[in-house]
Amino acid sequence: MKTKRFPVLLSQADRREFDDCPESILWTDIEPHTWQAYKNHRQSLARLAERGGLGPDELVAVFERRPWHSMAMCDAVNRLKQLIGWTKS
Repeated sequence: MKTKRFPVLLSQADRREFDDCPESILWTDIEPHTWQAYKNHRQSLARLAERGGLGPDELVAVFERRPWHSMAMCDAVNRLKQLIGWTKS
């Protein structure tokens, strides 16, 4: 059985620059924050995933249960990795 994942949205340029950023996160990590995702984006997690996911700064806001605000991409990627306990293998 394949584990359900939620995509992390990055431009191709950002993906090259921040190659240590996860391409997706576990659905079970984001699911407890469904309400904040809806509050910030007025769409369900399923719909957001269909549309390509959320950027690192948007995911950080959802995980921290706060409104979105712009963050430097480097800071957002590092904070997201910290929040999900992610390390690149």
